[in-house]
Parts: sequence; structure tokens; C-alpha cells
Amino acid sequence: MLDMKRLREDSEGVKSAMAARGADVDIDAVLEADAKRRDILGELEMKRAERNSASQSVGEIMRAVGQAKKAGEPTDELLVRADEMKAASTYLGTEIAALEDELRPLEEDLREAALGLPNPPHDSVPVGTGESDNTIVRIWGDPPSFSFESRAHWELGETLDIIDFDRAAKIAGARFALIHSFGMNRPELGLSLVALGAVLGHCFSPYLKLSGGRGVSTSLGALLAIDWRVGLLVFGVWLVVITISRYISFASILAAASSPLVFALYGDSRYYVMLGVVLAIILIERHRPNIGRLLAGSETKIGQKAKPKTDDDDQQQ
Repeated sequence: MLDMKRLREDSEGVKSAMAARGADVDIDAVLEADAKRRDILGELEMKRAERNSASQSVGEIMRAVGQAKKAGEPTDELLVRADEMKAASTYLGTEIAALEDELRPLEEDLREAALGLPNPPHDSVPVGTGESDNTIVRIWGDPPSFSFESRAHWELGETLDIIDFDRAAKIAGARFALIHSFGMNRPELGLSLVALGAVLGHCFSPYLKLSGGRGVSTSLGALLAIDWRVGLLVFGVWLVVITISRYISFASILAAASSPLVFALYGDSRYYVMLGVVLAIILIERHRPNIGRLLAGSETKIGQKAKPKTDDDDQQQ
């Protein structure tokens, strides 16, 4: 925000700078509002000082009344003066409240007007009406030459749909840009990394010597957080398979394998498909001992008594 002190002391210089910039602002109106504010503020401070003096006088008079009573002297005149000072203090309080009510909206309007004043350009900035009036200060290196007609970055950005100037202009004004799509803004990549980190932390915990568990439930929670439709479909696959086969491990393996396919069906990002592939690989690898038991026919079903482990099972685990 432009300093009001500079505006008061060098108003003509500020006006010239605004004219050189091409800014349509009313400096005189801002100065007039500032002068009115300063007048009211000066009167307000004077009234406050008078009220403080009256309040102090009341205290001094009341102390004199107490001393007069002790000495057996009359106090009527002192009490009259005390009442007069109290009345004056009350009246000053009313005037102060009125001045404060008048000052408050004036200060708000003045602040809004000051915020609307653009910064004056530097003295070295050439005066002109557009970019064609700019002067070249220096050139670093040799300008590149191409065998084709080059295009400006803003044209390439709009053509590739990675820069949105129209939406940025509505939000922040001209000469701003929003980068989206496959540009710098990639929230789906961040979500994928967070989900992968959560699953890896459960499956390969450093506190458990890179072992762990709950990878399936953690993966399901991550899928639900990213896209509830994907999470529900993958859970549906797990539920159907476990209902038919009664093998928890087999249902978990097929559900994990289905996650990249479901992401490809409903997801709108290649990062989510890649996340599904990585999660499937991790969960299938974690179920490698179960796969061995499934192939050997020794995997335990739901409701079936656990079979005694063999030496091969111990080696797989």
C-alpha cells in the first residue's frame, strides 16, 4: 500500500507517476479524505484529553471534600464543582462517541481507497502506453534461432492445455496464469505417494525389521480415500471371491490384482493406475507363501480347522 506520508508530502510527484503509469486514480479525493480524517482525529484526541482532565479534577475535588469533612469545614461548594465536572465528563463522552462513529467509516473508506492506489513506477521505467515502448537494457547470450516458426510460451501453454490465462484473470487480474492438467499441479501424484507410503509402512515396517501386515486393509482404506467407487468395487471383488472360494488369501490376491483395472475404468489419472499396479505387486508378493499353499492344496478356508504347518510352509514364511 502506498505510504500516506509520501502522498501528503509529494502529491504532485505521485500524480505524475500515476499518469506515467496510465493509472486512472483520484489522488485529490484520497488527500481530501485523509485531511478530514486527521481533523476529526485531532478533535477526538482533544476531547479525550479534556475528559481525562475532568475525571482527574473530580478525583481531586472528592479528596478535598474528604479533607474538609474531617476538618469540619463546609463542602457544599466543592460538591457543586464535582457535579459540574462529572456532567462535563459525561457530555464529553457523548461527543467522543459521536466523533468515533464518524471516524470509523471514514478510516475504512480511506484504507480501501489507499489499497486501490497502484505502486508508482521506478524512475528508470520508460513512459509509454504498451510493451512496444519498452527499451532493451541488456541481452544475455545469443538469441536462439530455429528452423521453424517459434511460438510464445503463452501460446504453447494454451495449446497444450497446461496454462489457463482466462481463469487466472478472473481470480487475480491480468498478467497472471494458472498451471493445471499435466503442468506443475499434480495432486493425484501426491495422493498416490501418500497411499503407497502408508502401505509400505505397514508391510515393511522398520520397527519390525522390515516385516509387518495389514497391507490389504491399508490398501483398501487408501483406495476409498482416493476414490470411493474404486474402493467399493475392489472390496466387492474381494467379497465375491471369498464368498465363492472361502479363501481369504485368494480373495485378497484377486482384489489386489483388480485394483489397476478398476482405476483404469474409473480413474482420471495415470498415476492412480500406476499406484494400483504397484499395490498389486506388493500385496501379491506378500502373499507368496499363501500362493504356495493354495497350489499345494494346504491353504485353510474360512471355518476350516487350521492344518499343521509343514517344513515347506515354514520356509515360505
